[in-house]
Amino acid sequence: MKYYKLTKEEKQIEKDLIAGKYVPVPNMEQEIDRFQKIAQAQLKNKTVNFRIAGSELEIFKSKSGKVGLPYQSLLSLLISQYNRDKFSIKL
Repeated sequence: MKYYKLTKEEKQIEKDLIAGKYVPVPNMEQEIDRFQKIAQAQLKNKTVNFRIAGSELEIFKSKSGKVGLPYQSLLSLLISQYNRDKFSIKL
């Protein structure tokens, strides 16, 4: 068996493990799946910054509130639908 030199932190973890300070997670497979989905969602979402007139943003926020969505969610939905050719914009 190969032995590794443990760091001070790793030694403390090993000591706590032997002392029974760690307990198994109930439904381990479900928890692993849940955290994997959270991690994947984080990788999928990106932050976008852009400039918009304050008055335009306030109108957009007001309209999104009327349909019951946070304005960020509505903006994301609009971009998604535009990307899937659900509507077009004439310039």
